[in-house]
Amino acid sequence: MRFQTHSDRYLQNIQHTRNTAEATPELSLFPHLQTFLEKLFTDYFDRNTVRLTQEPRGRNQIGRPDFIAVEGLLPIGYIEAERYGRDLNTYTLDDIATLLGNVPTELLRR
Repeated sequence: MRFQTHSDRYLQNIQHTRNTAEATPELSLFPHLQTFLEKLFTDYFDRNTVRLTQEPRGRNQIGRPDFIAVEGLLPIGYIEAERYGRDLNTYTLDDIATLLGNVPTELLRR
């Protein structure tokens, strides 16, 4: 399946959820992001061994990533999701440093 097809479905799912009265701007959309990323790993990158875990434990609450991507026993990525519509250009260097503060330094050196 093409990347554009995955992206279109992801955006349709987000819009559908956002139109429900019970939806929150961020947490309600996490399942869609997780499904989207898992499909990309499998279909686009041909890696079906990557697992995504939402809100991994063992990290401080502040700066804890929303998802961790693990292949085997090795963490290969941390994902921070923001609420729908948030202007990511408003992040300051201090905000980014806080987010990176909980990422293991060995990942930052790669």
